[in-house]
Amino acid sequence: MNCLTRIFGLVISFIILSGCQNKDIGNAAESDEKIAEKSSLNSFFEKKFKAKSWRTNPSDTLLFSIEKNLEQTYLSRYNSIWFNDSGLSKNGEDLIYVLRNIQGYGLDSTLFERTTIRNLLANANSNEKKFHLELKLTREYYRLGTYLNRGYLSEDKYEPIFEIDSVEIDLSQHLRAAAENNTILESLHQLEPQLPEYRHLRQALVHFTKSYPITTNSARICTFKTDSSKCIKGAADALVDFGYLDSNSIKNDSLIICAIKLFQKHNGLNQDGKPGTNTAKAFLISNQERYLAAQATLTKLRWEKDQQRTSYIYVNIPSYTMKVADSGQYVFQKKTVVGNTWTKTPVFKAELEYFVMNPVWNVPYSISSKEILKKVKKDSTYLTRNGYVVSQKGKQLNSNSIDWQNITPNNFNYQISQNSGSGNALGKIKFIFPNTNFVYMHDTPSKHFFAKDIRAFSHGCIRLQHPVELAKYLAEKQDLSVQKDSIQSKIDTKKNRVVLLKEKIPVYIEYHLAGTDVNGEIEFYRNIYKKDLQLLAALNKNQNS
Repeated sequence: MNCLTRIFGLVISFIILSGCQNKDIGNAAESDEKIAEKSSLNSFFEKKFKAKSWRTNPSDTLLFSIEKNLEQTYLSRYNSIWFNDSGLSKNGEDLIYVLRNIQGYGLDSTLFERTTIRNLLANANSNEKKFHLELKLTREYYRLGTYLNRGYLSEDKYEPIFEIDSVEIDLSQHLRAAAENNTILESLHQLEPQLPEYRHLRQALVHFTKSYPITTNSARICTFKTDSSKCIKGAADALVDFGYLDSNSIKNDSLIICAIKLFQKHNGLNQDGKPGTNTAKAFLISNQERYLAAQATLTKLRWEKDQQRTSYIYVNIPSYTMKVADSGQYVFQKKTVVGNTWTKTPVFKAELEYFVMNPVWNVPYSISSKEILKKVKKDSTYLTRNGYVVSQKGKQLNSNSIDWQNITPNNFNYQISQNSGSGNALGKIKFIFPNTNFVYMHDTPSKHFFAKDIRAFSHGCIRLQHPVELAKYLAEKQDLSVQKDSIQSKIDTKKNRVVLLKEKIPVYIEYHLAGTDVNGEIEFYRNIYKKDLQLLAALNKNQNS
């Protein structure tokens, strides 16, 4: 019995083994067959590559500028990157996807041969035609990689350029590796700036361009206070043009209000659902102009030399906001008040070194000799009532002993400071990042400014909403000498105290016309300082030429 069982087991094992072997043989044969199929295309390509046949095709003269890169890309691998015998490969499909959605990348579609490629692709019914298209697609990849990495306008003259050697990464090797791993999309994203400001805006722009028509349509509406019903009707019609409503929703008041709030959100305005003066002004701006603002921002970020931002403080002047980033992610955002149009907040980079609770304000000479002097001449008690101290050559003076009526900006030779207290212009706390512009962030007793849409009212320094929250974050993050929970009590003592940071934090004060909130929602901002006008004009001209 045991013998029969053993024999039966051997027979079964043999049958299974034979089946597996036959299966393996079948798989091997199938694999060989696929290799044979591929080789028909790739062997043709190999001959064409080795012969450098693009030199003989007049329509491929544009390839001469990247001939070296072509040779390096296909040197060790003569196979097609973009095709197989069935048509486009995954690599090819991914590249075509990017070209079709080029608007979402903030690039000018006229710089690419999209129409030519679409027509060639529809008729790519031979190896010869596939090879011709292969070269064009490779060139488009090089263009994409270069433009995504460095931008397509020169930083000095704002003219279109294609400088493949400006990319620090070897694009030939980069493409070859991506082709072998079927990671074309990832490889293009790797070439883009990794700055959070860039990454969030670029991702948001993809959604915006897919969701809203990029047209030159704009609208002029009356304000809500002038005629509320007429205003809402005009806003609803405009929102249809802008893509925030469909034509079936213009009679639904709740949908209209929601659309107005979203429109206000996208334009950096308070979301009250009422088309006030600033909302009406936003309707005068087309989606095309908003798109150009996003393009300009992405272009400037591609030009940015400092690409190593992880944990830092970011102030964007036109957005009137301050963001704190930790490990490349925004952790919170606060409103700001920035310099007005004649005392603009400058663009610069510095490092936050310490903050001061209950600070004393050493009034800049430009303010004390003009603005404060005017107020003193009108009210002799102004200095005393507001806690100001007057000094001359380091010696404190009695302000009432000075004949202010005979003092002018030309003979003003006093130093004025303001003691800490509830009326101090710096509020209860200031954050110091030493710089040649003498700009810093600080609290303010004038809280009402934070409720406004347009918040350009300071002399250049940055007034910060809820500044104590920033101090608490720093205290907890760096385990400072003052504990998070004791900061408010220290402020309440009204005693001046300096708190040094253990590690300096980079502070970026920048000027960008588009961005996102901490949740990645796209926003566009009014150009309060009228900057980047040449860049915007160049972007617009290039796309309309």
